[in-house]
Amino acid sequence: MSHRAVIPLTLALIGIQVGTIGAQSGGLSIKRTYTKPGDPLISLEMSSLIERLPPSGYHPVRVKIINDSTIDRTWNFSFVSSDSSFGERNRLRSNFSVICNATSVAGVDLIIPVVSVLNTRASKQLESILDVTVRPSAPLPQSSDRLTTEMAQEKSKIWPSVIYSEKIQTLNGNALDKATALHLYGAPSGGGGGWRSQAEFGGGFLAKSMPDDWRAYVGYDACLLTDL
Repeated sequence: MSHRAVIPLTLALIGIQVGTIGAQSGGLSIKRTYTKPGDPLISLEMSSLIERLPPSGYHPVRVKIINDSTIDRTWNFSFVSSDSSFGERNRLRSNFSVICNATSVAGVDLIIPVVSVLNTRASKQLESILDVTVRPSAPLPQSSDRLTTEMAQEKSKIWPSVIYSEKIQTLNGNALDKATALHLYGAPSGGGGGWRSQAEFGGGFLAKSMPDDWRAYVGYDACLLTDL
């Protein structure tokens, strides 16, 4: 028998001053300018700090809001983490509020809880999904995005959940992806192996931009860093 679990979490966060977004090219990404050129700027940048979701734990997201208008505004972030995109699935919901005062800049790191992906293999596929909907104060429009991380496919071996620094990814990412695909599917990444041969060794992150909160790192099997 399958069971569905829905766990609501609500957090309120007051914005702090930040400089840069410091995010990865993969992962969740919303960049929105709400005002016309020449009007007081109101904008949002929201980006994942790690490209992939862990099979359990948390996912760090960085938010930067510019509010040059004359009134305080609130942005509500609603996240839904789930363990598959079809059929019965577990869900974990969390909500955050970020306040940006008038004529100010607000920044905060959101640590998003994600559902635990269990290796039942009943669906023949293991994946973690994180959906986000951003609702700013009216009349500003809402935005949404989705991040999906595949843990394993049918007929493939389960690969550990790995994160590695941008320096390692830049120098060795392609070679590591090809080696991972060869191990999992018997064909190099991007090759014609009959079965899906596109694979990723791990998720990249920019070490100098990561938060101090330990929850950003739990849930992963390995973390690779280098100063070279």
